[in-house]
Amino acid sequence: MKRFSQIALRSLLVASGLVAISANVMAEQLVLSGSGFFIANNESRLLPNGDTLALVRNQVMAKPTNNGMGVLEGGCVGLGRHAPEDERFGGTAFCTLTAENGEDAIVMEVVEPEEDIVKATIVGGAGQWENVTGDGEFRTIAQRGNRGLFEFDLNLQTP
Repeated sequence: MKRFSQIALRSLLVASGLVAISANVMAEQLVLSGSGFFIANNESRLLPNGDTLALVRNQVMAKPTNNGMGVLEGGCVGLGRHAPEDERFGGTAFCTLTAENGEDAIVMEVVEPEEDIVKATIVGGAGQWENVTGDGEFRTIAQRGNRGLFEFDLNLQTP
């Protein structure tokens, strides 16, 4: 009977350990929505073939409205080109949004904006967002010159 109790106890401990491990590795889905503004400091250079090389350097400040997180700030840097017949940026930019504490950050890749909607792929982060993945969308709601306002939704998946 004593041997059976030890085996049962070991089995129970192993099963409890597996439950605890699986509870720790459960992914969490988080949606950040809000609004913000940007200042675009973009430069362009005409290439010999008539295309334009575009260097994107945007400053961004965003305020999620659904989680009390505070203001996120950062920027986007990218390189792309415009063909003479195309008015839109065609290329890739990487953006980093950092929380007020300076430790939590989201890094995303932005490829070829469509009109006033920019699609983003979340490629990583730091702090509470370390190894985060997901996607998102930024929608321009007003723009004057190199400054504008946007709304956003980011779908974050933590490991």
